[in-house]
Amino acid sequence: MFALRQISARRSLASSSFARGPAKVPLFINGEFIQSKTDKWIEIRNPATQEVVGLVPEATQEELKNSCETSRCDDIARAITLEQGKTLPDARGDVFRGLQVLEHACSIPTLLMGESLPVSKDMDTYNIRQPLGVVGGIMPFNFPAMVSFLLKLRGYH
Repeated sequence: MFALRQISARRSLASSSFARGPAKVPLFINGEFIQSKTDKWIEIRNPATQEVVGLVPEATQEELKNSCETSRCDDIARAITLEQGKTLPDARGDVFRGLQVLEHACSIPTLLMGESLPVSKDMDTYNIRQPLGVVGGIMPFNFPAMVSFLLKLRGYH
C-alpha cells in the first residue's frame, strides 16, 4: 500500500510539474500525504538543465513534531517479527541499529575526503577512498532493517 502511494505521488508530481510549473512535494506523516503549511521551500533542480522540477517543504516545527510523534518504529519492528521470527524487543533493537547507520551516514561527506598525516617536515602520508566497483556479499538475516538501511545508503537496490 505504501509503495502504491509513493508511485501515485510521483506520477502526480510529474504530471503537475509540466502543467503549471514545479509541484510542491507533500510530506508523508502518519501514513498520509499532506501539504506543508510552510512558507519556505527548497528547489529540486534537474542537474542537466538546472530547471526547477519540484519544491520540497522545510517542514514547520509543528509538522516535524507530529512526524516524530507518529513515527513507524513499532510497525517496522512488528513486520520484522512476523517476517524473521525475532522477538519484538530484538526487532526494535534492529530498527534502532538501522537508525544509527543512517545517523552515521550523515557524516559520510567528511569521511570521504580521506585523511592525511604529517610524518615529518618534508613528508606526508595520506589515504584516498576509491570505489571498488561491483561487489557481492552474503547478508545476514538477523539484522534485516540495519542491513537494508546500509545497502540503500550505499546505492544498492
